Amino acid sequence: MTARLCVATAALTPYLQPGKYHGIEPNAWLVQDAIAAEIGEDQVRLKQPRFSHNADFRTDVFGAAFDFILAQSVLSHTGRDLTQRLLANFASSLADTGLVLATFVHVGSMGLAAETQENGWVYPGCYAYHPETVLGWIRASGLSGRWLPWFHPSQQWYAMAKSPKYLPLPAKFSHLSGAVLSDTDFAAST
Repeated sequence: MTARLCVATAALTPYLQPGKYHGIEPNAWLVQDAIAAEIGEDQVRLKQPRFSHNADFRTDVFGAAFDFILAQSVLSHTGRDLTQRLLANFASSLADTGLVLATFVHVGSMGLAAETQENGWVYPGCYAYHPETVLGWIRASGLSGRWLPWFHPSQQWYAMAKSPKYLPLPAKFSHLSGAVLSDTDFAAST
């Protein structure tokens, strides 16, 4: 397996093999706070995660092709320029069979009534986009993408891959609703 990249949280570190977690966070203090409050220095020594604190979200700094890229509550803070740059970076660093999972804020959510026209980074505020805009940027980056009905309290999940054959199929969306264990398809697979 190739490496995994997470642009959102250090909390996944304990669940991965040593050296397989790579994280990007432009604010180094947020990584240090997550280590101190969530996973501890022992996990860092044991799991050997690698972090980059680049504000351009350059994924090539790790020199790896990633099987999984997770960006939860990251693209909700990126303006048009950074969103498009980040998606292009994902495309260039994703393994051929890899999968990106990322959240976006849709227009109408979180009190955001209009699509963002701004560039740059905003935090703790958020930027919102129409689904058609998000899917257009995904296509422009060279990826295939699909909205997912996976629960998030205020954002929308999207899956992205180099080929649509690696995206979750709409017929399997019921498995993303939180009702997997009671689904007959799941029971038939055991």
